[in-house]
Amino acid sequence: MAIAAAIQAFTALVIMWATIKIRGYTKVTIEEGRKDRRKDAIENKLKEAYSPLYEIMRRAHIDNRVRAVVRQIDPEKKFVFTEEEFTKIWSIVETFGHHLGGQERMALTNTIREDRVELHDFRLHEGIGWHRFEYTIMIEHYNHVYGMCRDLMRELDVLTKA
Repeated sequence: MAIAAAIQAFTALVIMWATIKIRGYTKVTIEEGRKDRRKDAIENKLKEAYSPLYEIMRRAHIDNRVRAVVRQIDPEKKFVFTEEEFTKIWSIVETFGHHLGGQERMALTNTIREDRVELHDFRLHEGIGWHRFEYTIMIEHYNHVYGMCRDLMRELDVLTKA
């Protein structure tokens, strides 16, 4: 009788120990899964929306080859996109705008649709179509995209190091 009680106690102890270990393993697995999903979500945001938008906007704002000449055409505009880049921005906003958040998506859409000549115009230069935007209406989008790229890269760095 005492041996049977001892075997039952030992069995209960082994089951309790195994349950604790399984629970710990499950917790770690769930946390890793959450981290992997967050990492995947960040990578998708960067790959599909923020990195391409940043690269296009950076070129439109900073690149000084032919764009420098196009910027200077009267009236001067600071952000200069080729027709292809402009179409690509539209495509990104339409397809992956959900990564931008509702407010930024709407604001960027409204800016791209801007038809007031003093803020957005279209010029042909050396056979290339150029969409030119006033600095004041594009800089906030440029800063938002740049800031989000920077923040997402930092978060991704933390997630991959941990």
